[in-house]
Amino acid sequence: MPELNPEQEKRFKFVESELEHLRHAMGDIASFEVFTRTNFFVFPGGLEPTRQTSGAIGFDAYARAIVDPLSKPIGDDPLRRSLGDFNKIGPDWKDQVDPTIQDWVVDDESDPTKYSVDLPEGERLMVGLGIATEMEFPLFYWVAPRSGYASRGITVANSPGTVDPDYRGEAGALIENNSNEPFNVSHQQRIVQLLFGIAMIPELHKVTSHRDLSSSDRGAGGFGSTGKH
Repeated sequence: MPELNPEQEKRFKFVESELEHLRHAMGDIASFEVFTRTNFFVFPGGLEPTRQTSGAIGFDAYARAIVDPLSKPIGDDPLRRSLGDFNKIGPDWKDQVDPTIQDWVVDDESDPTKYSVDLPEGERLMVGLGIATEMEFPLFYWVAPRSGYASRGITVANSPGTVDPDYRGEAGALIENNSNEPFNVSHQQRIVQLLFGIAMIPELHKVTSHRDLSSSDRGAGGFGSTGKH
């Protein structure tokens, strides 16, 4: 290891201490499994997240409903206001769809009691993923685009969307269509992937002057300042 200056040494010792605390919290493998265990609840119409292969890191998550991203749960109901609940279907499903997305609704040719939604180019909508989670602090997960969709211009607008361990509402994905054609969203479609991780929570220390920050080779350079190649 190269020789460290006093400030770097201080930082190294802090990170080393945090890692030791993490090791202590996890203990042996059995304790680690308890630490990383995540409880989840599946809402009606939702599906359990799944890994498609034994080597996959991400869990695929599925579309339960189109929801209002600006609404807040009311009372004991943990769900956002529904704009189009794919689980509530039947002959009168059109009466259940919010006027704001009715122009995007597509009839299911094989079953007139069901529908899907065509998200127009340049538009976005919030998809409820049908699950709520409980995790040990500082576990978290990111809601990220699926690579196949991303290659076609379909992404998560706030990617990666962070879900904290103390959040108990329905997970959601703000889907954005940056392609040149409508993107169809249907019930229980594999829509995004969830990537779990353990966060490092630093001890923030405020300094009184910018000059109190140590110098570096990069300095204040950013946004491509290190070059293209």
